[in-house]
This record gives sequence, C-alpha cells and structure tokens, in this order.
Amino acid sequence: MKTTANASTQTSENSSQENTTRLTNHGAGLVCLFVIGSVFIGTTAFYLNVPIPDGLQDPWQYRLLTGGKRVVSDLAAFKELAFGTPYPISLRNTVEMLTFPSPSEVEGSNILCSITAIAGVKVHLYEPIERKTHDGPALIFLHGGGFFFGSSDMWDSLIRRIAEELDILVVSVDYRLAPEHVHPAAFDDCYAVTKWILENAVGFGIDRTRVGISGDSAGGTLAAAVAQYIHDDNTLPDLKYQALIYPVSQLLDIETPAQQKYRRHFGENGGMITWWEAAALVSWYVLGKSDEEVITTFMENTQTPSQFWQEGVQAKFVNHTLVPEEFTMDGYYSPLPTNREGNVKLWSDIGSTLLDPRLCPLMRLNMSNLPPAFVATCEFDAMRDNGIYYVKRLEQDDVAVVWKHYEGGFHGVFGPSWPFTFKIGEQMFADYIQFIKSHW
Repeated sequence: MKTTANASTQTSENSSQENTTRLTNHGAGLVCLFVIGSVFIGTTAFYLNVPIPDGLQDPWQYRLLTGGKRVVSDLAAFKELAFGTPYPISLRNTVEMLTFPSPSEVEGSNILCSITAIAGVKVHLYEPIERKTHDGPALIFLHGGGFFFGSSDMWDSLIRRIAEELDILVVSVDYRLAPEHVHPAAFDDCYAVTKWILENAVGFGIDRTRVGISGDSAGGTLAAAVAQYIHDDNTLPDLKYQALIYPVSQLLDIETPAQQKYRRHFGENGGMITWWEAAALVSWYVLGKSDEEVITTFMENTQTPSQFWQEGVQAKFVNHTLVPEEFTMDGYYSPLPTNREGNVKLWSDIGSTLLDPRLCPLMRLNMSNLPPAFVATCEFDAMRDNGIYYVKRLEQDDVAVVWKHYEGGFHGVFGPSWPFTFKIGEQMFADYIQFIKSHW
C-alpha cells in the first residue's frame, strides 16, 4: 500500500511539474509573440508615418507606396554600411530583387514582349500579336528612375498597358545607369536606339514618319533631349511627338517655387524623393560617385554662381516669374535673393555639363520646329516647375504644347506603382493616350 501511495504521490508531482512547464512555455510563447507583434506594429507605424498634405489624392495608397520606398532605402543604406556597396547600387539591386522579369505574354493581352539589342543597347519590344497594319506608328519609351535605377522589367506593366491601349509597337530602352555609367551614357543609348529605329523602320513594319518618343521623370528628360538631337539630324525625319511625364529639364536652380512647397510639405527626408537623394543623383550621374561637396552645394542651391545669373544666356529660362502666379500664392514661396553667391570652383568643373541640353534640355537656345509636346506636371512634385519652364520655352518658340497639370498628384503617380492604382494616375494615363492618338 505504501508503494502505491508513493507512486501516486510521485505521479501527482510529475503531473504538476508538467502543467507548470506547459504554463511557463505557454507564457513565454505569448511574451515572444507579443514582442514580435509589437516590433512589427512599431516598425510598420514608423514607415507609414509619412507627411500627407491636404489635397493629396489617395493618401493611404501614397502612404503605403512611400513607406515601401523608405524600407528599400533603409535596406540600401544598411548594405552600404555593412558591405561597402554604394547606396545607389544597393538600392537598385534591392528593387531588382523584388522585380519579376517581363513575361513574353500575359493572358488576355494582345501584346507580345521580346528582348533584343538595338545599336548595342538592350531593349524590350512590345508588339501586338495581331497587327492591324504593317506601316503604322510606333513609340519609343524611356523609363524613369533618376538615371541610377529602373528597367523595362520594372516598368513592364505600364509599358505593356500603353502598347495595349495604342495597339502599336513600343520600344522600351534599357539604357546604361549611373553611377557605373556617367553622363552622357544614358542619352547616348537612347539616341542610338531612336536613330536606328528611324533608319530601319521598314524592317519593323512601321512608318518612320510616325514614330513618337516618351518617358517619365529622368526618362522624360531623356525623351526631350533625344527629340532635340533627332531634329538636328537632317538625315532623319522629326519624331512625331514628345510625351513628357514630369520631366527634369534643368539643374541650375533647385529652390524653385515647387521645390520650396515640396520641402515645406514633406520636409527634407519625406516624399517620394528626399532632398539628399535629389542632390546625390546629380553627383552619381555627373561624376559617378557620391561627392560630398557636390551634394552639399546642390542641397544649398549654390551650384550656379552669381555671375551666371546676371550674365548667362540661359539664366532667363530659369525664372520664377514664369511659374503661374496662383502656384506661388499659397504662402510657401519666398523669392530668392538677387545677389546669390555660388560655388565658382565647382561651376568651373561641371558648369558646362549643367548647360548641356543632353542632360538639361531646357538649356537649348532654340526650340523652334521641335515636335509637338505633351507635358504632365503634378501639384505635390518638386519637379513641377521644370515641366512648366519647358512648356513656356516651347510656347515662346511656337511649338504646339498640351500641358496638363494634376492637382493632388505627386511624382510617381503615373507608374509603375503596382499594386496601387491612383485616380490622378488614371486620369493622366487617359490624357496621355488621347494625346498620342491625336498626334499620329
């Protein structure tokens, strides 16, 4: 009986210990889950806590898009610190890891995508599977990305949609990127492809007099520049049109009314493009590296010396009075001092590059007889006035221009923004398609 009682007591003690262990493990699991959940919620809240000015359309989609961009930027910065990989290359590689290769076909689509090389440059060809005509129009598309990232793969859904809507051949150019390839590498690639297409149009079944060019952001800059240089080549027909989505047309002044408003709304570290990134991309594309003097000078807006503002021929092209008055009456704008000092030494090094129309198409002295243009600008975009300046120049030289300004829009609203859809972006896309259809 004693043995049985002892065994019973031992069993009871073991069961009690097991229960205690289970409770302890369960409690530890709950604590661990709580900690992980708290970290996740805190991290998510941190990255989604971005400035949202009144009037910005689709604020939650914007918050998610910019939050994702901040995550990628921080990962790139970490990789630079940990492994020494330059920030622009780290950021590009991170984005490319999240990008799917362009499929040749998409179910329900009439577009076939193929990859080839033209004039030694990689391109994606988006072509209707069943073409209605073999002497029709075509479009050359140049993606954005600040000259240091971006690809046809990243822009695939947008470019494929353009080809589908227009039912024409679209050639997307994978031009060389900074910092490995400095100016004018991107321009040279885009120009070479465009020239080759015009010279060999028959082989593609297109009419060489009905080829247009388009691009967004840095791609819009390149599209404007290529249109100028094709115009100057007497052996080639002019491009049919130039469709420019928030282009960067100049780098002489980065304290335009739009940029002042942008900084007030988003701060130096907010928005789709931070103040540092905007200055750094100039250094990456012009010099092929992060040069602290260049970045600091551009952030301080002292890259252009006072003598140029007083005597430079192109100075009049970058004038705040060209911006519509209603855009400077919102309480954010302060006129710049007339006696601005600049970095004379830096200007002597890179001034000629900043005046090169291949980098800054606004610097061209004569815009006469250039192809008709579509220019899109957005309210909450630091680049807004770059587009306005270009519109004014074209109008002054009697070039037909359709300027569309989108209140509530921001840089990047046109795409690629999967999985998000923006109302302003959809309206911009519709206007863009309508312009092209009316100019071929």
